[in-house]
Amino acid sequence: MSAIERACRLFTELAEISADPPGVTRASFGPVENTAHEMIRRESETIGLEHRTDAIGNLYVTLPGLDRNAPVLMTGSHLDSVPHGGNYDGAAGVLAGLYMLEELSAGPTPPCDVTLMVIRAEEMIWFPEHYLGSRAAFGLLPNDTPDRVRRSDTGQTLG
Repeated sequence: MSAIERACRLFTELAEISADPPGVTRASFGPVENTAHEMIRRESETIGLEHRTDAIGNLYVTLPGLDRNAPVLMTGSHLDSVPHGGNYDGAAGVLAGLYMLEELSAGPTPPCDVTLMVIRAEEMIWFPEHYLGSRAAFGLLPNDTPDRVRRSDTGQTLG
């Protein structure tokens, strides 16, 4: 399967698991966003890439470089959506990054690690705090956030 065929298949799979006419809904930290993250992890394994998840649930998919201590080249986006949002919002950046890693993996080893960051909770409607995944990745999210913030629709804490 080519990288472009994989990307097309994944866009279709994302649309199918998150269909909520007239668009898609992938609630932050909800079952559909979890499944979307699992899809990317699964595909990264198929390609032979490394992956890890941080404490807030951001997924990092890495093509190892020659110098593992060199600064990392990163790209990324999110998989959650607003209610009835567009299938490509956020997901296009994730799948473009996965496509890039797959294409790079077929060539010479890059000089440094190249990483795709699949960000959690980028859309701000589900929780009263902004950019939870991005802030956590940069160490800007207070440690008490998971026990303090509550979903706007269910009242359930992130923890």
